[in-house]
Amino acid sequence: MDAHPPASWKGVMHPGAMYDNMLSRIIPFMLRGVIYYQGESDCDEHCELYGDIFATLIKSWREAFYNPEMPFVFCQLPMYISRERRYMDYDDMRWPRVREQQQIVAIDVPHSYMAVIPDCGEFDNIHPSDKRTPGQRLALMALKFVYGFESVDAVAPYIIDARRGEGIEVTFSGDFNTLNLVAGFNSDETGFEICGEDGEYYNADATIDLDGKTVLLQCRRVENPVKVRYAYCSYGPTPLVAQNGLAAAPFCVNIEKALGTTI
Repeated sequence: MDAHPPASWKGVMHPGAMYDNMLSRIIPFMLRGVIYYQGESDCDEHCELYGDIFATLIKSWREAFYNPEMPFVFCQLPMYISRERRYMDYDDMRWPRVREQQQIVAIDVPHSYMAVIPDCGEFDNIHPSDKRTPGQRLALMALKFVYGFESVDAVAPYIIDARRGEGIEVTFSGDFNTLNLVAGFNSDETGFEICGEDGEYYNADATIDLDGKTVLLQCRRVENPVKVRYAYCSYGPTPLVAQNGLAAAPFCVNIEKALGTTI
């Protein structure tokens, strides 16, 4: 029976090795904040726990630097799927579930800020060659929330409401004026999907409302929609982009209101 050799204290597989051999060497130097990009291997092991683990990491780093409000700017995972899964047309949805956990951290953990990059990433390349786009969006978050340039457009469009009527209306907020649907590698797919009580998702047609911040969805195959999601996949189309180039954040939500209701 084959067995891996014991991990040395300097090896990356040794528990705490990255902290002991890298971060601890600069403690307690003063930092203005942290820029963080990580999470891929967590998709295969404990994606549902990622939010708790990530929040604990942020807390521990802040304690180590004696700064409980130290800004933490991080990237949400881009698109990715392996060649094997792509050709088998199989998506276990662990990758989008980690993105969902990252969104929870950005909402729940004070002074944490998430750069949204679903329009980035490459098929079968876990380390995509485009470093400029993530770098620019991380920089925008730092400029706005760390260095105080409040007029900078940094917050990507994110869902604030989904209501049921003849179709579905999904409203977004963020640092933008208008939304656009741009053609991607699958121009016939909008990235939006709707499911009914049977839990089966179907592609939805999408148009932008006159207010520029609401997306109108139609799907004849779903009679009573109960959930709507956007870009909720490991690798797929992400055509919803603001006029300033910021890509809309992926989501998956229940549709709990009818049009015209306020409660």
